[in-house]
Amino acid sequence: MEAILTASAVIPSAVHDRTTISCRIQRWNRGVCVSRGTECLEVVGFREKVCLPSRISVRRCGLARAVVHRAGIVNLTVGRVAEEGTPFPFLSNAGRKVMTNVSTILEKELSPLLQHSKIPDDVRHFKSEDGTAEGSVVIRAGKDSSQIDFVLESWLHATLPFGTLDIATFAVMLGPETDSPHFLFEFIQSGPSLVVVLDHLPRKDLVLDTDYRQRFYEAPGLDEIRKRFEEAPNSKPYISSVLFIRSVVSPTAVLYKLNAGTQVDGGGLEEQIETVVYPGSQKMIEAWIESFLTRGSSVSNVEDTLRRDKKIKTFAIEVDLAANLPRLFGQSIADRIVEAFRTEGRIKV
Repeated sequence: MEAILTASAVIPSAVHDRTTISCRIQRWNRGVCVSRGTECLEVVGFREKVCLPSRISVRRCGLARAVVHRAGIVNLTVGRVAEEGTPFPFLSNAGRKVMTNVSTILEKELSPLLQHSKIPDDVRHFKSEDGTAEGSVVIRAGKDSSQIDFVLESWLHATLPFGTLDIATFAVMLGPETDSPHFLFEFIQSGPSLVVVLDHLPRKDLVLDTDYRQRFYEAPGLDEIRKRFEEAPNSKPYISSVLFIRSVVSPTAVLYKLNAGTQVDGGGLEEQIETVVYPGSQKMIEAWIESFLTRGSSVSNVEDTLRRDKKIKTFAIEVDLAANLPRLFGQSIADRIVEAFRTEGRIKV
């Protein structure tokens, strides 16, 4: 994570129908089943559709609940992943659209699996004493019955000597019960340039475990998504200065820097965000959701998985956050944010 894992590489040292019918929905074999006595036209999962005899449509919300409306109009009754939500107030219109889209997909699919956030108000929104930097961090731990450790949604904005810096982040860290990859999305903008980090962080060795590589990286076609960024105008590979980061990401990771080109006002960058980043990020999160729902397997050696995940989170906290946040916000605010990372999630650091 270039805000959680690699900020050191970025921050310098200096409807409704009148009749609504509820039915009991249960998770069953990667889909949903409807309680006896309810007839449905179609049950729509993330990718599959099952037809049944009637005129009622059910759409799954996340993994475990849904509401039903006559005439096929669906009301998604889920809360935001960040509950009250982070509006990404300092991003451009195109950037805000990208992050809001990813947030909407995450909330629809994962919200039923998450606890209410326990993050204090002074971590949900904080500002430096001199007013040059502010941000928001919201973390929601997964329910004990879920396979999610925690979901993070955050944004940081700072006025620095070289200009403004905006970092927006989504991360989903999974528990050791599944071998599905973690999800990471970093949107890091400084003036007319943008660094995009999009990846399904692997949990196993992709050289030794060919089945894992095929299931989670070849089958979903992640390299085709990466190539779209590679072929974008004014795009070049982004190489993190942190060796640990280069060891954690997958070979299909989107690690690219996009520039506005000759349009120094950022107009060219806005177009790239709309035509490259928006569709690319949507495909990456949809591919991750599908992998999480349909491709994960139980873990035979939980201790190894747990140890690997803890190393990632420990590095993020002790090496990155603790070292870099004080530069922007001062030690007191940095300590609050680091403590939130240490205590939230089912798997403590």
